[in-house]
Amino acid sequence: MNKLPTVGMICLESNTISQQYKKIVSPSWINANFNLEYKEGITPETFDKSLKALNFGLKAGGRNKGKEFTPTEKAVWYSHVNMWEIAARKQNPYIIIEHDVMLLKPIEPHYINKNAIMGLCHNSLLSNNPNRGYRISAGGAYMLTNDIAKKMLSELPKKITHNSDAYIHSYIARYGEFRHEYSTQLYIPEIGLTIDHDK
Repeated sequence: MNKLPTVGMICLESNTISQQYKKIVSPSWINANFNLEYKEGITPETFDKSLKALNFGLKAGGRNKGKEFTPTEKAVWYSHVNMWEIAARKQNPYIIIEHDVMLLKPIEPHYINKNAIMGLCHNSLLSNNPNRGYRISAGGAYMLTNDIAKKMLSELPKKITHNSDAYIHSYIARYGEFRHEYSTQLYIPEIGLTIDHDK
């Protein structure tokens, strides 16, 4: 397969922050000859537009262990699940990105051809790994085939206790590889974030 995968960006049409990041990062993908599709993300107000109903428990790990998922954290889950539904219907691999992910360099076809799923993103938050210096952002940008998308949908937990990044990370670790140098998740303080991680 020599054709580049289509890229589906999760973004929010009515959210100023999402639109600002979208405007900044889109050229990096378009200029690298990717076909970029904009897909409306799910928000706390539009959970009912998701194709699947998700059941959330209390968080099982991290600094907010034992707390409920915030409405925007739930929305991120719903948004990615909807993107897996799209990927499951694609004949070719599909790249899913969030609205704040910038492509840093061309993705080599060799890695696309050999992987069922591949993590493509990091962010600038400091990692515990001294050799890397940054954290992997599994949900920021990842490529997956229709078979893996179907598997991720069929194996959704009966009760969700981890964020969507952890779920995506587990599939990349088991069935693919991380090439997180290809793109980065931006955080620009003057623009801010769309996700509230605190209850």
